[in-house]
Amino acid sequence: MRSGGFRLHVFDIVEQSAKAAQGPNPCSAVHDALKTLRGRLDDVREALDFCSCAKAEDAPDRQIFYRSPNLTMMRICFCPGLRTPPHDHSTWAAMLMLSGKERNTFYRRCGQNGLAPINDIVLETGSVFHMKIDAIHVAECATDEPAVALHVYGGDLDLLPRRVWHPHTLKEFPMEMERYEEFSRLAASDCAPPGLSPPAALTA
Repeated sequence: MRSGGFRLHVFDIVEQSAKAAQGPNPCSAVHDALKTLRGRLDDVREALDFCSCAKAEDAPDRQIFYRSPNLTMMRICFCPGLRTPPHDHSTWAAMLMLSGKERNTFYRRCGQNGLAPINDIVLETGSVFHMKIDAIHVAECATDEPAVALHVYGGDLDLLPRRVWHPHTLKEFPMEMERYEEFSRLAASDCAPPGLSPPAALTA
């Protein structure tokens, strides 16, 4: 609990992130703001408890609790076995792992069409991480328990000109939610992220 014995509420989390995002380096500032919450994971989990984790089988469960032209905040739950297709955000992103483990595999554009893996990182409970505007990645649950995280993005995520790649052909497409969910089902059926042999052997 914070000093004075007050509970942490969802509007406290939103206010802290929104204030940080107004600075000259919003990604770094929001990353630092999330680091201050790392020692209060139980409080953050309690504040976001209204975002119940649906045990989705096909795609990550996105619970958006704040959206503006400059900021999107959501709790994301990856159930075991779920994996995204390669995709971008067209903006910076910062995240705080609330429980479980999440593996992120990063890619670079390769030639006219296609992607090549460059590294990966496993985020554990309490990890704070950020991605630059041009990041392309695959995210997946890395344990037998759900991976739950607080995500913050520097814009209205559903209105940005995002891209998604077919997990088998690596053909690039405009981001559309139905397409993303279809590609997520295909990605989850594979043994490893695109371009990797199981188990993923890259290191951050």
